[in-house]
Amino acid sequence: MTDKAWSAAMCPAENVTANAKCRNTKYPRSDVERFHVPDDKVDWVVDWLDYRPPTFTSPHASGKPWSDPEHRY
Repeated sequence: MTDKAWSAAMCPAENVTANAKCRNTKYPRSDVERFHVPDDKVDWVVDWLDYRPPTFTSPHASGKPWSDPEHRY
């Protein structure tokens, strides 16, 4: 499967419900605002040079075995 086909299968821009949990205005359990992503920019294969989301890691994720390595310990 090509990268574009993979992206379309996993996260099609027209299927907004696939991204409903991560497209709200704030990160869960925080007051940190998410960077708004319009529907036409949801697909990972879309180039978007102005995309600059905030750096945020939930304190809930720290020390968990499923978190990124820099947040596990």
